[in-house]
Amino acid sequence: MNLPSPLSSFGGVLVAALVFLSSSWSLRAETVTFADAALEAAVREALEIPVGPVTTADMLELEVLSAPEAGIASLSGLEHAVNLLALDLFGNELAEWPTEFSVLTKLEELDLGANLLGVIPASIAELTALVELLLDANMITEVSPAIGQLQGLLYVNLAENLLEEVPAGLNDLPSIQILDLSLNFISSLQGTENLAATVEDLFLRWNDLVAIPSYYFTSPTLLWLDLAFNLLNDLPTIEAAAGGVVPLEDLDISRNFLTEFPPGLERLESLIWLRADGNLLRSPLPSELLSLPLLAMLNVAENRLDVRPGSDDRILIEALEAEGVVVFYDLQDFEPPNGSGFEDWAEANEIPADRRGFLDTNGPFALPNLAAYAYGVNPFTVAADDLPRLVLLPDGSPTLVHLLNPAAGEVEVIYEGSENLHTWAPLDVLEVIPLGFVGESFRLQVVFEPGNPFFVQVRVLLPAN
Repeated sequence: MNLPSPLSSFGGVLVAALVFLSSSWSLRAETVTFADAALEAAVREALEIPVGPVTTADMLELEVLSAPEAGIASLSGLEHAVNLLALDLFGNELAEWPTEFSVLTKLEELDLGANLLGVIPASIAELTALVELLLDANMITEVSPAIGQLQGLLYVNLAENLLEEVPAGLNDLPSIQILDLSLNFISSLQGTENLAATVEDLFLRWNDLVAIPSYYFTSPTLLWLDLAFNLLNDLPTIEAAAGGVVPLEDLDISRNFLTEFPPGLERLESLIWLRADGNLLRSPLPSELLSLPLLAMLNVAENRLDVRPGSDDRILIEALEAEGVVVFYDLQDFEPPNGSGFEDWAEANEIPADRRGFLDTNGPFALPNLAAYAYGVNPFTVAADDLPRLVLLPDGSPTLVHLLNPAAGEVEVIYEGSENLHTWAPLDVLEVIPLGFVGESFRLQVVFEPGNPFFVQVRVLLPAN
């Protein structure tokens, strides 16, 4: 009977151990290949490996990678960074959702803002640890409902995209606290009851919203609601919250087409900041504003209010100010200064002597002097918001908002429209609405007949010349 000797048994074990160690070392020493040189450079900088191979073992050490605006178009090779926690690739050239994300299951913070993404696929659900997701300034038209499976997602930024509706999956996020959908083309919030009952800060400015569901004003969680620059001409009645006090602290409804504050305003007992400038609010201001115990700031500038001394609106504003509320409104007791004319304007605004011709252009917007005089602005310091801007009313009527200098009585302002930017014709004005004073100029809203061309220009003339 042949029995193995102790030595031969030991030798067998030793050989097996050597084979195992050799295989293990080969795995650890495997070199990672990157398809994108910019990505490789970013990884090398993060790992402090300027030269030589980057191995799979090295990639296991990578937990944070920040490479904004680096020109990265491919993430091939990054799939080996399975311990990655935070990834910042803002301003790169990614055109499709990276397949490498399928194994980055520890990733908590992801910034893909300002890339070239168009669709967010169902595979986003593979990022199970995600807490912050930034996808702003892409070209996104679709977000898979699978995003709703990310149970820990707290912050989502989808601003500056091409969304026409609120992605359905956002309504399924149980932990969402901050959601930014600004600068899209969203026209409705219907079917977002769960979102309204969960989110704390919701940004919807610069969309196409024409109505707001009432449940946003009775939300048990919502603290900040930004609805500025939409097409709202009405707000729902604010009902009593099921849990008692409505927690809303900051409400921005500026730059819409509202003619009145919503009924039930007094129920917003937690409200601190209320912005309603740039609407069509008519007198009188609601007395319920005086019943908001925490109100600290109210902006009702650029509306159709009567805030002359002694008026009901002015009395209410002064009562609010007496309680410590900072109120922004348009002064309407302005008297044009003595003397008028182009030369007085040029002197007051310190226009250089060699730049005072009617057609000389000055300032960052290359504004002709005659136009700046007609608007009553300084071409060197004028802000973009004080230049003419065109918006569409809900019925499709174009409306133009611009300043007009009351001291420039000799100037004629003409409105013209075009379909092709080549041929221009006078526009039919439906209504001119004074919105109050900005400095020493009127702000006017000029409403044109429906069906007029989309392109509008303002011509400023001196008829005598």
